[in-house]
Amino acid sequence: MATYPMLLVTLCVFMTALAKADFQTCCPTCSTDAIDSLNDDQMQQFQNNSAFIQELERNPMLLLNDTNQREIVNLTEAQEEQMLRNFPQLFQSAEAFAQSQATSGVVTVPGSGSTRKRRQASGARICPPRSQSVPLILFNKPNGDVVQLAQPSGVKQWILKEDCESTSPNIMGVQCGVVSRHVPALFINLSEIERTGGSSKDFDFNDVVVQSCVTIRL
Repeated sequence: MATYPMLLVTLCVFMTALAKADFQTCCPTCSTDAIDSLNDDQMQQFQNNSAFIQELERNPMLLLNDTNQREIVNLTEAQEEQMLRNFPQLFQSAEAFAQSQATSGVVTVPGSGSTRKRRQASGARICPPRSQSVPLILFNKPNGDVVQLAQPSGVKQWILKEDCESTSPNIMGVQCGVVSRHVPALFINLSEIERTGGSSKDFDFNDVVVQSCVTIRL
């Protein structure tokens, strides 16, 4: 079924709000205040990349270039442990993520132990997406701030860049396009550090902007 862009964006915002509410219900005491602020070495890493961050702020389209997707600040072991302890639901290993993708649309059959079967397909998507296999590192917030996703060693927040395999499906009155949607994530707010010089708000759990392929009715 074709989807109007405005309807999709509204739905994404609603689902993001539900995801945040569910997360806070499961972990009501989780807070970025429990994560250590950046230390002197990390602040130096930030300063060494300050001009690059400012360029990303001036031109957000640069974030779509894979060569600009790189870590600015390296996490400490203590920060990684604090993230995993306070926000465990956000992270998966590559193997667990691959398994979740492989079993998407698969259900357990009652009374059959671990036997699974695939749900009946509802038909191929009119606009098949093409996703990268490597999670993104740098994002914009909806307000334009540049942020670095918090990615502890061995696990990741699997937020992937997506485009469309084709812009012109063989269906009259329909085309494929990429729209922005908001996804909750844990990150280092690089723009906030630039404004404040570093504070307890170095880390934040909030929305980031990601590209997604949709079907558009003309």
